[in-house]
Amino acid sequence: MSRAPDVRRGTTLLGLVLLLAASCSHATRRPDALRVVAPRNSPAALANLVPLYALAHADAHLLTTAPSERSAKERRGWTLDGTPTSDCDGVVGYAYDRNVTWQVEGRSRSTVALYRFVDHPTGGFHYETIVGSADQVRARLARLAAQGFRHPIRLGYVFSTARRADATDQAHALRSFVDPATHESYASVDPRPRPGFRQDAVIAYVTTGATLRRRTGNAPQGTELCPLTLLTKGSGAGALQYATTDLADRTRHLATGWSLDDGAVGGGADGIAGYLWSKRVPGTGATVRSYDSGPPTFRIDTVQAHEATTPASGRTVLGYGFAVHEPGTAALAAFTNERGAWRYATTAAGAREATAHGFRAAAAPVQLLPDPDAGVPYFEVHGPALATSNRAVIAIHGGAWMGGVYTTFPIAQLPPHLGPPQTSAGDSIDDMTRRYTALGWTVYDVDYHSGGVRGLRELQAFYDSLRQSAPSAKVCTAGASAGAHLALMLAAHNPAIVCVVALAAPTDLHSLVRNGPIDGAMVRNGIGPDSGDLWRANSPVALLGRSRAATLLVTAADDHVVPWSQAAELEAVMRAQGARWVQALQMSPGPLEFVHGTTNAGAVELYLLTERCLLLQTATPGASCSSGPAGRHAPS
Repeated sequence: MSRAPDVRRGTTLLGLVLLLAASCSHATRRPDALRVVAPRNSPAALANLVPLYALAHADAHLLTTAPSERSAKERRGWTLDGTPTSDCDGVVGYAYDRNVTWQVEGRSRSTVALYRFVDHPTGGFHYETIVGSADQVRARLARLAAQGFRHPIRLGYVFSTARRADATDQAHALRSFVDPATHESYASVDPRPRPGFRQDAVIAYVTTGATLRRRTGNAPQGTELCPLTLLTKGSGAGALQYATTDLADRTRHLATGWSLDDGAVGGGADGIAGYLWSKRVPGTGATVRSYDSGPPTFRIDTVQAHEATTPASGRTVLGYGFAVHEPGTAALAAFTNERGAWRYATTAAGAREATAHGFRAAAAPVQLLPDPDAGVPYFEVHGPALATSNRAVIAIHGGAWMGGVYTTFPIAQLPPHLGPPQTSAGDSIDDMTRRYTALGWTVYDVDYHSGGVRGLRELQAFYDSLRQSAPSAKVCTAGASAGAHLALMLAAHNPAIVCVVALAAPTDLHSLVRNGPIDGAMVRNGIGPDSGDLWRANSPVALLGRSRAATLLVTAADDHVVPWSQAAELEAVMRAQGARWVQALQMSPGPLEFVHGTTNAGAVELYLLTERCLLLQTATPGASCSSGPAGRHAPS
């Protein structure tokens, strides 16, 4: 239900007085056009985008950004909203988890807080953006409470405009719609109202899944994780099971006698077995659904993408998943009987029910990804399967500890030296991936949310899952800039990691700020304030003495962000503490870009030879490598 509050007296409301505007496509801006300024009350300025989930229960609709509230609501019968409110993942849009202030051509801009209220007279929900001082916000909340809008929950921070002049033209209007006859209301970024509804107001402007860009990797823009729902109809051995990732399709089936298959996936899971990517991600195949009339059954398979789209295939693409187990994934268990019928489950109870009705276990058709609120939100797989290679490189992108999934102003906020790689010196993650896969290594291009501390925690979760999958595999880490720092930190906390390739790595955060060419804002924003032991606990020089990883450090002599002294300091510390093998290479200046500096072809040749030898002899101790200068520095 939607009921307009009184906005006549001294209101700080922005969302309901914004002019209705069509969404604009994102204009390309100079990489240095935006500068994120740390909020004064925040320990780290690197905001992350959090999803606004749309949930429905009968004629009630709400938005939430809290995974715990979503889970609690689903246990009470709420489901992902299958109306035009959301994309495949039930997400209307994204809000920032903290206030973000930025500069556009010398002018300061800021996000606004989005609140959700319970409208007590009607039992519906009301949304409003509020700005101003703490006293002004409290006064506005008090006025709204007097009008019956109570139990305020701050969902996050959103935009008040969608204008190129404010660098927010990538945002889309979040509108409220109401049915005048029933007073049912919902919120959507789709400007087209459902039948019987009319637009009530523009609440705010939000980022949508279609505009999300990843800092690294090769997935198409707007790639999202879609929940795979299992539905059932009938009972006993003849019961049908149906799988879909289309929320509208799910809603149609629920309205025609189908029900969520809680037995197969567990109660409280909202019928969701796991998640598939909406677009092809490197390493995945197309997960498809097909129908067989004798006996009536729906089958799930994962095939090569080109096989799924042939006109005669009769298949419906559900999404894209891994055909073999990868870190963090879980198998969709499959069962078939002598008549050729199929069933699927993710729980032991579901497996028992299938076998009790004469079904036998079959090969799992796909490995499903976990809930995107948990664990590492994105990774790609390149090269041979880990089961074949038994050796892996975890490749980690840089960029001032800004994650590539839900990052503030993707790419645009980075200064030129931290933007997309535009170099032929072999220092990009894509360059490293090509070299490592050519040597027979499996490469995991792993992303993380913004903030070095949180990023390291997510990378650790990925590494732990990889170790569970392949306990005997040799694992190395590699990265550039902040990614190199995280690669070193991951090795410091995991002695089983056997090698590290770190390009332009910050190794001592205190000396980086004290003696480096940058001020402390980048470190404070990316790691947190210099208080207590935080910076030392996140400095590889304080931790890597216990690492057994063969370590290659490469930094340009003229690096204007991370000085060469950072590599030299870590090399000296590791040698003094008896490191197995460590080599720091200083790249002399030249016409080629190299991370934050420059270099020349001769220096690049030495770096590539040393890196090649390190990886070859890590894979096979004693293996022959190049006779060039790198051979003298290979780990023994």
